[in-house]
Amino acid sequence: TAFFFFIRKVISSMDNLPRAMLKKRQRHFGETKTIYSVVLIISGACILFCLIFLWPQMFMVSIFNSRLAYHLVLDIDDFFTCDRDFQDFVIDEPDSSYSMFQLYVFNVSNAADVLLRGNKPIMAETGPYGFVKYTYKYDVSFDNLKNSNEVTFKEYSILRESTDSASCEDMYFRMDRNYLQENPCKGGSCKCKSLDSKIVTVNSLFLKTQWQETADSLLSRFSLDAFVEVRRLLLGGPFISAVKAHLVVRAFKDVYNFRQQMQSVHLLNTAFATLRKTLSVAQISRLTTDSVPSTCGLGVYSIYVCPFSIYSNVLYVQSLNNDISKATDYPSVQALLTVSNADISFLNAEVGLPRWLSICWWQGKLDFNVPAGFVTVTASEVAAIYSALIDSFALKAFGPGYSANQRIGTARVVDTITTFLAANWIKPYLGSALTKLAKSEFMHVATPVVCSATGLRCVWQLAYLRSHSGFNFSVSSGLVDSLIDLQTERATNPNSFYKDLNGAPWYNSYLYCTQVYGRTLENDISCSNLQYTLDDALYSRPAGLWAQDKGVSTINFTAAIHSFKQQSAAVRHYYFLFACNISSLLYEVYPNATNFHDNYVVDYFNVYFASNVGQADNAPFNHTFKVGDWEDFGLAQWGGGFITYALERVRTTNQIIRDGMWRYGREDFYSTLVEYSSWALLQGYPNAFIYSISDARVLLGKLASADDDGFEFRRHISSAGTTFIGDGSHFVNGVGDAGDLAFTQEYNRADFRCDDNPANKAACDILAANFTSSSTNCYVVEALYSQCLRQSKFIQDNWIAVGNCLNFETTISSPSNGIKCDDYSIFGVKHPYVKSRGNIVFKMMYSYALKLQLLNGLWCSNSDSCSYEEGGLFVTTTLRKYLFDGYTEPSILKYLNLKHQQNNISFQCKKQPFDSCGLQRYSCSDDGVVMNLPLNQSVLLRYNSLPKDEYFAPYFEIVGETGEMLWPFSSNSSKAVRAQLLHDFEATPVQSNSTNATVTILRVQNPFFALYPAWNTADKPFLKEYQCHFRLFGGLPGRFPSCEDTLFTGRDLVNKSLSLIKFHGNTSIYGLDRPMPVNGSSSNSQFPMSLWNGFSSFPYTYLGSSGGADYVSMKRMYRFVKQHALNLLLSQDPLQFQFQRDITLSIPLPTFGGVAPSKSYSLSVRRFAESAESWNNIRRLGTPRDSNGMPYNIPVGMASLETFVGFPLYVGTPHQYGNKKWGGIEYTLVLGLAPNDYSQRSYVDYDPVTGKALRDVVRQQVEIRVEANALLPALFQSQDRCIPPTRLFAGRSGFGCFTYLPVLWFEDSRSVKFDSFSKLYKHFYNRPGRGRLLGIWGIALGLVLLIWGTMLFISESYKRMKFQQRVYVD
Repeated sequence: TAFFFFIRKVISSMDNLPRAMLKKRQRHFGETKTIYSVVLIISGACILFCLIFLWPQMFMVSIFNSRLAYHLVLDIDDFFTCDRDFQDFVIDEPDSSYSMFQLYVFNVSNAADVLLRGNKPIMAETGPYGFVKYTYKYDVSFDNLKNSNEVTFKEYSILRESTDSASCEDMYFRMDRNYLQENPCKGGSCKCKSLDSKIVTVNSLFLKTQWQETADSLLSRFSLDAFVEVRRLLLGGPFISAVKAHLVVRAFKDVYNFRQQMQSVHLLNTAFATLRKTLSVAQISRLTTDSVPSTCGLGVYSIYVCPFSIYSNVLYVQSLNNDISKATDYPSVQALLTVSNADISFLNAEVGLPRWLSICWWQGKLDFNVPAGFVTVTASEVAAIYSALIDSFALKAFGPGYSANQRIGTARVVDTITTFLAANWIKPYLGSALTKLAKSEFMHVATPVVCSATGLRCVWQLAYLRSHSGFNFSVSSGLVDSLIDLQTERATNPNSFYKDLNGAPWYNSYLYCTQVYGRTLENDISCSNLQYTLDDALYSRPAGLWAQDKGVSTINFTAAIHSFKQQSAAVRHYYFLFACNISSLLYEVYPNATNFHDNYVVDYFNVYFASNVGQADNAPFNHTFKVGDWEDFGLAQWGGGFITYALERVRTTNQIIRDGMWRYGREDFYSTLVEYSSWALLQGYPNAFIYSISDARVLLGKLASADDDGFEFRRHISSAGTTFIGDGSHFVNGVGDAGDLAFTQEYNRADFRCDDNPANKAACDILAANFTSSSTNCYVVEALYSQCLRQSKFIQDNWIAVGNCLNFETTISSPSNGIKCDDYSIFGVKHPYVKSRGNIVFKMMYSYALKLQLLNGLWCSNSDSCSYEEGGLFVTTTLRKYLFDGYTEPSILKYLNLKHQQNNISFQCKKQPFDSCGLQRYSCSDDGVVMNLPLNQSVLLRYNSLPKDEYFAPYFEIVGETGEMLWPFSSNSSKAVRAQLLHDFEATPVQSNSTNATVTILRVQNPFFALYPAWNTADKPFLKEYQCHFRLFGGLPGRFPSCEDTLFTGRDLVNKSLSLIKFHGNTSIYGLDRPMPVNGSSSNSQFPMSLWNGFSSFPYTYLGSSGGADYVSMKRMYRFVKQHALNLLLSQDPLQFQFQRDITLSIPLPTFGGVAPSKSYSLSVRRFAESAESWNNIRRLGTPRDSNGMPYNIPVGMASLETFVGFPLYVGTPHQYGNKKWGGIEYTLVLGLAPNDYSQRSYVDYDPVTGKALRDVVRQQVEIRVEANALLPALFQSQDRCIPPTRLFAGRSGFGCFTYLPVLWFEDSRSVKFDSFSKLYKHFYNRPGRGRLLGIWGIALGLVLLIWGTMLFISESYKRMKFQQRVYVD
């Protein structure tokens, strides 16, 4: 009203009228319309000003910024009001339409080629495996109830497996991976795959163990069982038994010859007894050819002469030797005819005659069945017998004071007596009377008889079985002949005891009869490796006896066996038992009834080595074997192959046919070569044989020792033999500076001494011996090959495994396949090349570990066709186990058993822990693994049976004295307290006057491993505890001071809203040497915002600008990847074109072929992506070191996680695209990768207004650095790509040969939720449009009011003017 009157007064004052006229005007012409016109003009002007200038340029922006800041700030008020944003912050349960966690795991397709040939691994991506990641925050607190500038919390995540296979494909397109591709998901390749499918992938568990334990340690332990078995085979019985059994054939022939000649004692005593009836002893002693009777009772032997003309030989000697003047210097032979003179009388069967026979052999007057010297006595022993017999004879003939001439005369008489015995009594009757008597003894004499010149007795007679074993078979004379007659020793006689060809079959029969026959369990034969004995025991040996009895020819023995098989079961069984008895005579009764055969074996080798016959290496082996010291034989064989060389002229048991007594132990041990000397030969160093039995005992003993010293000794061999040590003067492939350490397949300059370890010093000194290569050594090896062939082809030695002669063939005769040893070089290195015995032992140790252990049920189930996919560098398992449930593998279980066997701790499969033969199985089923503890306690390790915090414990702790398991990281507080109590007790044991109570806590590696342990379950207590400790990929706990993260709330500075301050209590993280600051956005997708000034464009001009001043102000941002604790710098630098940097995002994000949404929005956003700088910032944080402690460069586009996981695990870009794009070389070391930066990079589609990532994609790949080492020596060396030692490989980025094997890569993707975006759009994003619309309405309304008011004002003004022109007469 006041305004109205004011306007009216103003208008009235405009009229310059007389007072009277003014009153008339006011009475006849009102000012209302004029007033209205002015109001309309002023109102229109105000509306135009406010809605076009004041509101959109000032007030609306302030309100917008205030409301948006309030929305973005997360403070304690939100907590108290249960704000929806706060609820979403604490409980993040997205669905697969806008958030997924996808895994892609790499499968390897050429595992065997990688390990054996050093080929590049061929990796193929499998997946995706889709999950939705739920994240829960707990223990949320604010720093200040009043200001609440910081919020602190703990959190854990769960991966929920996607139930919709199409969700992965949809997310593929939502995350913009289909750049310039028509349909990359054709055939369902992008759909989610099943976690239960099997995969051959990188064995993270093994590589982690190898890194932490070292390859040298693994090799030391894996080779132990092999050396233990070698020691058992050579020293513990099998080899010795084989040697003894092998010599039975030769010994039996010696015995038969000896006993045949010994039958002359019956002739001599019969003749002497007959003559004694008519003549005195003195008269008999002087019988000559003229005076001897025509017969002397020998007719019973079909001998019808009397050869007892003993004095004729004496007279003949006297006539030839006139240097002795007196006939009395020649003794009377009467003493020789006195049986009681046992040591000199040839009538004495126990002592005298055996001694005379040995002198006959020694003097060459009697032949024997083997070359001279190969008898049961040595020449020196017979010489001693000869001398003793002369002295005893002279003493008895002349008395104690006999003269020198009398001794000479005695010696000459002895010489003529040997002629008398050989010529008169033995040679004429061999094959007749003596042979018949020997066969009669074989059949009818049941007591042990003298079988050697030294008087040793043996049992060689079949009659012994009749007397002691109930032998009641009918034995014809023809059958006896076929068994023992020398005339029947031929290849077509399967019965002959003397034919080498028959030795193995008779032994097989013996084994079957004693170890198989009568057993009831089916697996007894297969488990004892005795299947091969069946044919000989059931058919060939019985068939030979049957054929002899029935007159069936054995020239075609196969036909004879076939005929025997047609006989009745009773007949076959009869001859089967018959053969059992015969074989037991050979291999049970004869060797064991007396000690004769033991002495025979010892004498055989002592005679051989004393004669130095056939020493191919020109270095005689001098050792005197003794009965009872049987280990010496095994050590002689191990050190130089001396035993088999003495037997068959071969240096290894591998070149003796594996049959009969030689079929002992496992086949793979036979083929791998059990002798150290064989490995010396394989490397061209026969001069490295071990000639000292004591040295061989020390060295083999240490190699087979299970104690800590033995472990350290083998580890020392591996380390010293494969570690090149730089000395500043010798350089190889860039390695050689003082302090350089690098793996090499053979470090020939290694110092194997270990003076700092007294327990191993002696063994190390043996290893330290150096040997030089030469062409001579090569020809020695080649000669062994030639000798082996000659033994087989020309000498027709039936024991030679001719195919294995090739083991020692050199390039002298076979340039392409032989041992690389010739006139000029050895294995490509010119002579002379010096290496240590330790180098030779390492080659043997590595081969034992690989072939006899790792390939025998650990890395593969079948060593003959090993795919190397069951353990070791690669493993076959299901994705569910590999990622979540945990897997183990055989070689890890075996290793842990070897490591902890002295502590009575072992692992075994719950189901079928042993195979049908009682051997432990290490490939376990899902039933779990039993951990056996001291004092017969045990724990079942099985997923979902054991609490997860125990099942996934970083390691197990066991009280050694009680077997109690401790759980220091248990979520059960009482268990954790108990563990801490015993740890304290261990540190400070309780002492009393009577006892000192101590506790020993043993730490054992957990054999189970998973990349994301139980992350796919709802086991919240475990997930809280596990993720709280940030146990990344099974790493140890305690890396961080707490598990609390801290964020800015944005209350004091909205631009820092939800920016990370601390991660697990740290403001910086030491990945290696230098810290990486903790900042940036984490998984909250919140970055610094520009509010109103962040709009890319305004629908109207704002402060003279068409767009926000801060839209492009953000140049870089940090995305903190919590999963790997990495601060990733993102920028627009890697995006070349503007359309890649500024994009229009359609919400909801489109999918391929999907149904168009009923409602959608679009918004301009800026894309920030990772670049070379992103990773270089992390690479520069430090320098990692390899297994030898040498520094190496982190590859381009990668970062080390070793600090967190405890082994060289790396994170990088998927398919190593960054390494390729930014100038790296490591991507070339693996085949099968498909780098594509557009579809594999990490990026954020950033809205500058709200600071929110409307699309947030983190893509990172996990890979393991794998080095060639002592256990995996051939890695990455195909086609001489890498020749260790080297510093030239992979762009000189490190020492040795290595690669980065991809394990998996993941995509953690998230887009803005449609509902959330709708709210943002309605409340904020459309504000400028609404302001523009309001301005338009303001312009329209203001102009209407202005025009209306102006027109009205003009109209009223015109009327006023007309009025003023009028004259009113009142």
